[in-house]
Amino acid sequence: MSRATRRMKTERKSAFSVWLFIACLIYFLNFAAGATVLGACGILSIPNEAYSLSGPVSITGATCFNVTAQNITLDCGGASFSITGNNSASTYGVYSDQFNTTLKNCDIINFNRGVYFNNVIRGKIQTVTARTNLSTGYGIYLSSSNYSNITDSVGTALYGISLYSSNNNTIINCNGTSRTSWYGISIESNSNYNTVINSNGTSNTSMGGISISNSNNTIIINSTGTGKFTAKGITINTGSSNNTIINSTGFSNTSSGIYIIGGTNNTIIDSKGISNTSIGIAVDSSSFTTIINSNG
Repeated sequence: MSRATRRMKTERKSAFSVWLFIACLIYFLNFAAGATVLGACGILSIPNEAYSLSGPVSITGATCFNVTAQNITLDCGGASFSITGNNSASTYGVYSDQFNTTLKNCDIINFNRGVYFNNVIRGKIQTVTARTNLSTGYGIYLSSSNYSNITDSVGTALYGISLYSSNNNTIINCNGTSRTSWYGISIESNSNYNTVINSNGTSNTSMGGISISNSNNTIIINSTGTGKFTAKGITINTGSSNNTIINSTGFSNTSSGIYIIGGTNNTIIDSKGISNTSIGIAVDSSSFTTIINSNG
């Protein structure tokens, strides 16, 4: 055996030993903290319980974790302990319909919806990355969920981060990316009184980076919407009123940087609309739109 071969084997053993040490350390720290440690996908059914992972988990053709009790926390432990599916339809990395679900430090890969909060009140999604190659997929998806926070998280899918019929939620320090033709960050279908702060939404082909549609009283602050190819940067679409864009930037290659169509009483303050070939800020068929200290 050559000296180089022996060195390579030694390095591999050392790397494995480090990984094993970290995994054991996390396991015992969680045990000491009273968390239930999971080694496989399953149902989280104990109220007021904290769960953690002992290592990466995966599943084929099914949902990985289903939260069925209130006040549950799942701490995945970071990117090393991923939750992986196989891009099957109607599968979710983590699904909850329970009060006060907290999900944090998770890397969720290749489910129809990476995170699916359905009728969740006061949920928390913290430092979560959810991505899928499925053509109809969602990274992080809230439906009929209220008073929840998404912070320091990333969603990459057909819809990166989506709020659907969900009110009084906050998206902070997040990145949402549509791989193809929809929205990076989407607030739609009577999703009212939501706030987007210090976040970025990107659409890679069409539609828009950050979008408000048929929703009211939402505020976008210190955020950027980027539309590649024909996508718009930031859009307020038909049926949306009393929304405000503050100190934010919308960029588009061939369409409008910031685009408002329909609706009433929408406001743009201290913001920029940038387009390489079209209008920076465009207002179409809208009533009582106010633009203050903005360029486009």
